[in-house]
Amino acid sequence: MKQRQSVALKAVTQVTQAMRVTRLDSIRSRILALAVLGTLLPAGITLGVAYLQNRRAIETKITSDLISVSTQAARAASVWLKEQTYVLRVFAGSQEVMGNLGRYATQGLMSPRLREYLRSLHEKYPDFEQVMVLDARGQVLATSAQQVTPVTLPDEWQRTLRQRGRVVGNAYWDEKSGMRKVILAVPVQRADGQLMGAFAADVNLAPLNALLREFAPDSGRGGAYLVSDSGTVITSAYAVLPHGLESMLMRDTLQDLQKADSTAASYISFTGADAIGSLEPVPEAPWAVLSDMTSEYAFEQVRRFRSFAIAVVFLLLLVVAVVAHRLGVIIVRPLERLARTASQVGMGGLDVQLPAEGAGEVGALARVFNHMIAQLRESRQELAGANDRLREKNEVL
Repeated sequence: MKQRQSVALKAVTQVTQAMRVTRLDSIRSRILALAVLGTLLPAGITLGVAYLQNRRAIETKITSDLISVSTQAARAASVWLKEQTYVLRVFAGSQEVMGNLGRYATQGLMSPRLREYLRSLHEKYPDFEQVMVLDARGQVLATSAQQVTPVTLPDEWQRTLRQRGRVVGNAYWDEKSGMRKVILAVPVQRADGQLMGAFAADVNLAPLNALLREFAPDSGRGGAYLVSDSGTVITSAYAVLPHGLESMLMRDTLQDLQKADSTAASYISFTGADAIGSLEPVPEAPWAVLSDMTSEYAFEQVRRFRSFAIAVVFLLLLVVAVVAHRLGVIIVRPLERLARTASQVGMGGLDVQLPAEGAGEVGALARVFNHMIAQLRESRQELAGANDRLREKNEVL
C-alpha cells in the first residue's frame, strides 16, 4: 500500500513540476508561444509591407525632386547662356567690329578706336571680364584688357561657330581675380556667310553659382553642380574653391548618370559620401547639371520608421508575453491544485475537496473530481461497514 502511494506521489510530483517548467510541452509555454507567434507574424508582415511601401514612396519623391531641380537648373543655365550669347551677337554685329575685321582681312590694319569701343562695352557689362575681337585663326586682334593674352578655344571651334553660332570654351580658374571663367565666342560673318573672325568675352561664372543655389537643396543635404561633358566640375552651388575644377566624376559613374534617363542613380559624390543624383544636360551647351542628395539624409525618414517599427514589435511582444503569462497562470493554477489534491487522494486522503469555481471547463472538472472523491469516500465507508459486519460474524462463530 505504501509503495503504491509512493509511486502515485512521484507521478503527481513530476506532472506538477512539468507544468512549472517553461517548455513547449507545458500548457503555459504553449500559450506563451502561440500568443507570441500570433502577434509577431501579423505585426511583422504588416510593418514589413508598410516599410517597403514607405521606402518606395520616399524613393519616388526623392527621384522626382532631384529630376525637378536638375531640369529647372539646366533650363535656367541655358537661358543665362543664351542671354550672354545674345549680347555678344549684338556687339559682334556692330559696324565698329565688322568694319575693323573687314579692314584687317583686306589691309591687315585695325582702328585704334576699336579698343576704346571694347572698353566702353566692358564698363556697361561687368559680367564680361574682358571682351575681345579674334581673327579667323583665333588670334586676339583687340581686347578691353590692359594686356593682350592668347585665348584657348576648343578643337574645331570654327566649325562649331558656323554650325551652332557660338563656342563655349573650357572653364578655368583665374588666379588674379579668384573667379571661375569661361570663354564665350560668337561668329562675325560677311553677308555671304564667310567667317571673318569672332567676338569673344571672358565671362564670369559667379552668376551661375547664385543660379544653382536657388535650385539646390541645403548644402548639408546635397548640392547642385554644373559639369562638362567629360564630368569635370565647372561650378557648383556652394563650393567656389579652385580645386573644384580638378574634381570630376568617374567614367562609370558619369555613364550611369547619363543612362538614368528620367530617374536618379546612386553614386559616390565628390565629397566621398554615398549619394543619389540626377544628371540633366543643358540644352545647346556642352554642360550638364547634376543635382544630388546624400543617402544619409535621403533615407533618414526610412531609418526612423524602421526604428519605430522595431520598437513597436518589441513593445507588442512584451505586452503579449505579460498577458500570456498571466493567462497561463490563471489556467494552470487550478490544474496544479487538482494535481495536489490527486496526490493526496493517491496517498489515501479522501477528506479533501476542490473549490468548484466558475462555469468553465476547469470548474466542471473540479466538480467531477469532487463527485469522484465523494463516491470513493462512500465506497470506503461501505467497505469499512462490511468489514465490521464480517468481523462481528467471525467473533460469533
